[in-house]
Amino acid sequence: MRHPRQPQDLSPIAVPASTAAMLLGAAPSTMRYWCATGVVPAVKVGKGWLIRLEELDALTRSTTKEKEPAIA
Repeated sequence: MRHPRQPQDLSPIAVPASTAAMLLGAAPSTMRYWCATGVVPAVKVGKGWLIRLEELDALTRSTTKEKEPAIA
C-alpha cells in the first residue's frame, strides 16, 4: 500500500539580495554593498548574495527599535 504524499514546506530559508532589498526598501546595489562589507550576514553564491530570512528578520527588528520614539 502506498503512503499518501505529505505536504512539504517549500518556504525559502534564504532570499537573493535583490529580494531582501525590496523587503527592506533599500536599493539592490546598497544591499549588495552591505553583503560585501559584512553589514548584513550573507553568503556569496556565484555572482549573487543569499541572505537568510532569519537575518533579515533580526535586521528589521533592530532598525525598528532604533526608529521608535523614546517613551518619557
